[in-house]
Amino acid sequence: MKMRRGGLVKVFGGSCLMAGSLYKSLLVSDRTCVAELIQLVLHCYNSTEHQEKFSIYEISCTKDYERRLHLNEYPLQIQQEWPSNEHFAFQLRRNIEGIPRRLPWLQSHEPSGKANLQWLYGRSSLGLHSLTESDDAFNTYENCFYI
Repeated sequence: MKMRRGGLVKVFGGSCLMAGSLYKSLLVSDRTCVAELIQLVLHCYNSTEHQEKFSIYEISCTKDYERRLHLNEYPLQIQQEWPSNEHFAFQLRRNIEGIPRRLPWLQSHEPSGKANLQWLYGRSSLGLHSLTESDDAFNTYENCFYI
């Protein structure tokens, strides 16, 4: 058996599957893709819903930024590029019925000159600023699922 490199990924938005749940923390490999991460989160909540009904977004509470991740992207690699884990997060969302899974993206440029992609169909706020490392939810090991 060969060990793979990996790390901890927090996925917020569990309340769309179970009322009162803030997030799940999962130990994943650097080769775990978004589609597999969605399946893992659904499994953590004992959900029998199809993974096609959900998407994962990369969001920032400080930059008014969000991006819907493609199924073949690697969340751990994306997370490792964040300047700070305090201001970025992954969020699980239920897909809006009637809107196709593949949505158009808008490329925009920040004042720094960096290009980023934003979802065209509006934004919703996660409110990460209200969650701090001192919150009990961040210190509870029950929220971890190890694979």
